[in-house]
Amino acid sequence: MVPWRIGCTVNSYKGAVDFLGILETVNRVLGGTLLPATVLIGGLFFTVLLRFLPILHPIRCFKDMLTSVRASGGSPFKAVTLALAGTLGVGNIVGVASALIAGGAGAVFWMILSGLLVMAVKYAEVVLAVEHRECEKVGEKTVYFGGAPYYIRRGMSSVLGSRWAWLLGGGFAVLCIANALITGTILQVNAARQAVPSLPALSFALLFAALVLPVLSQGEDRIADVTAVTIPLFTLLYVGISLFILFKNIHLVPSVLGEILDSAFSARAAAGGMLGFSVNAAMRYGIARGLLSNEAGCGTAPTAHASADVASPHTQGLWGIFEVFVDTVLLCSLTALVILTAFYRDLPMDSSALDLVVESFSSEAGRGAGVFIRVAILFFAYSTVLCQYFYGIKSLAYITRSKWSRRVYGAAFFLIIMTGAMIASDLMWQISDLIISLLTLINMLCLLSMSGTVSVLSRDVTRRGEQRVRRKR
Repeated sequence: MVPWRIGCTVNSYKGAVDFLGILETVNRVLGGTLLPATVLIGGLFFTVLLRFLPILHPIRCFKDMLTSVRASGGSPFKAVTLALAGTLGVGNIVGVASALIAGGAGAVFWMILSGLLVMAVKYAEVVLAVEHRECEKVGEKTVYFGGAPYYIRRGMSSVLGSRWAWLLGGGFAVLCIANALITGTILQVNAARQAVPSLPALSFALLFAALVLPVLSQGEDRIADVTAVTIPLFTLLYVGISLFILFKNIHLVPSVLGEILDSAFSARAAAGGMLGFSVNAAMRYGIARGLLSNEAGCGTAPTAHASADVASPHTQGLWGIFEVFVDTVLLCSLTALVILTAFYRDLPMDSSALDLVVESFSSEAGRGAGVFIRVAILFFAYSTVLCQYFYGIKSLAYITRSKWSRRVYGAAFFLIIMTGAMIASDLMWQISDLIISLLTLINMLCLLSMSGTVSVLSRDVTRRGEQRVRRKR
């Protein structure tokens, strides 16, 4: 593994290695035991609470999420594309490849399973975010804002007391800011930089910042407008090329699916040397990279969903289910299947995650497909950085709304973009895993304690009860 190398002397290099080792140990405990157990148990709990709604009634969910939209405020579609902007990119392209290298083919199984279960978790956190959000008048327009810190403060007040609930929400907001700067910016810029290796790091950083800053200067609404265009366009193109490759290798798909199932539950080495890893590694990396991809349970995406003007929390909760399905069940699965069919029984374990994806698409769909992957990573990373700025600034607003704090955050964000292209990503991945684990564990415990509210909101909004909820509001 390559540690953080900027400004390292011999002694500081050794310190970086030791720190990296400590992080790996902590993440092995959190990500290998606590996180999978919390996510899977919590996901199963909320899936049962919703009576398996996202799994058994997908058509009903799709129809219902298109209703009850108010024309006066933010579009639910813009909210979900903004949330998808925060997840698509490194997570479901480079992250999937890294999960295959580190956790084996079985990681795909755990990634999809956790994705199916956490759809209900994403529903729960989005519902709570919309229910407990706040609003303010900007001219004649009503602007909504909220997220996990807000529903943690309100929902946990009866348990912890108002002061401790506010502090817990504030601590969560600080973690969200750190996540926006590291996972959402450093890793994204770093991955985008690797997609254009011929461009010097400093030149790339300046170019990337020059593209990001004009959008940020125009405010949060402009961020949503940009992601509403880039995310659907590149998602459809990515799905189209992936399906072309899978149809081309359709004869290999059954064998690959069999290998995924076998590796998910078998600790022995797979025949022919294809990704023989332990069950724990497959589970750990599958769930961890799945969470990095869809952020369900992390409590970050509800910040985007809270901005939508909808008739009920239930409606936007269904958009949250749709978000996880597109991000993990669809796109992550396609990425993994393309890689495993392109390098059937001969996965190059010494390749970087990005090179593995590019080589997979290039070998099966031509050099142009490889170029498209690099361009797609650039645009996904660009959209993610915009979205994560939105998350960070909204989390900062929970703590303080002073203008100077926004200026400091903006300056820090610019510096992070500049340095992100020059930092080796191994240490950043470990820090990112730690932050995501902490966010998820805190948020999941709060969600479970507020499950009664989720149950009431989901029961009150049905096909026949929609009008009743409108009248109440």
